[in-house]
Amino acid sequence: MKTLRVLMLTMAVAMLTATVASAHPGTPRIDRREARQGARIHQGVRSGELPRRETRSLRVGQRHVHR
Repeated sequence: MKTLRVLMLTMAVAMLTATVASAHPGTPRIDRREARQGARIHQGVRSGELPRRETRSLRVGQRHVHR
């Protein structure tokens, strides 16, 4: 019974550690770059410089980078 408790506690700590490690809090440069690229795409759509097909392609690319 004690072994089961220790095993469960160890698994809980491992899951918590994996969750915290996957949060990626140290990516402010990447986040800013994504935001600037998104703003440039939006500006291109508003100004009419980007056709629909190219806009779609750029946004799909942005989603890929974000993931």
